[in-house]
Amino acid sequence: MAKPPLATSTIVEALAPRFGRIELAAITEGEESQAFGLHHTDGEFIVRVNRSDTGFRKDAWAHSTLGDHLPIPEVIHIGRIDDDHHYCVSTRLPGDIVQDTTDDRQLTELAPVMTEALELVNSVNPSHLNGYGDFDPATAATGHRRWRDVVLDLAATDLDHPNTPPDIASSEVERLRDVVTTLAADLPEEPRLVHGDFGANNPLVRDGRVTGVLDWGAAMVGDPLYDLANTRLWAPFLPCMRAHADHAEARLTEPDAPHRIRCYLLAIGLRATDYYLAAGQPHLASALFARIAGE
Repeated sequence: MAKPPLATSTIVEALAPRFGRIELAAITEGEESQAFGLHHTDGEFIVRVNRSDTGFRKDAWAHSTLGDHLPIPEVIHIGRIDDDHHYCVSTRLPGDIVQDTTDDRQLTELAPVMTEALELVNSVNPSHLNGYGDFDPATAATGHRRWRDVVLDLAATDLDHPNTPPDIASSEVERLRDVVTTLAADLPEEPRLVHGDFGANNPLVRDGRVTGVLDWGAAMVGDPLYDLANTRLWAPFLPCMRAHADHAEARLTEPDAPHRIRCYLLAIGLRATDYYLAAGQPHLASALFARIAGE
């Protein structure tokens, strides 16, 4: 989903009836939302703008579900700017995104607390959600009856775009999809909460602690090893994810864990390659495809 290119003045105008006269300060953004800091008499907040409010509603659900156990921003208000844009105002938590930590020693020290935070997320059994995959927190509806179907859907892409570079060969795409299909046949059907994007931009850290877990838009019901596979996928590109993946994998005891991680890594990698091609970033798509082709 493309980031909504709204002028800051338009966003300020939309927030004025509820928050009065305000100023927004630009901060580091995600790939799909505009983001700003808001200093207000009531406190420090984050304002995000997206074409959909689905992720914002998941953020609110995550705080109500896990907020007593993990530092998750509280959603103060979700509103609409126009027919195509929604905004969310949430509390601002202390800390910096873990990606900004580049010292190897510090990353090694952070790895255990990162693993602990993710294990808390994955320990949740969302039994009230009837199925697997993406979910609507308001209705408890999910997208699939079986977890393996979620994974197969992720991998169901031929990566055929006008800008697909020649190094993304259709024969290799087909081979990788076949590997996913084979590995997915034996995936466990034990529902747990999956964050879906726990990695470089969404954990906040400070003084050796996780001070925030952000952006629950990709959260779903599935296998916790999906989160670890996503971390391992990006490990060659991001030192923070490499340190976390190394620590978390060293704790695994399930004999089929390597096969499950490989299955998810390939499926996520195929879908992410498709995403970057569609977003007009063929160089990043090529680098990511080369990463999964070596698995």
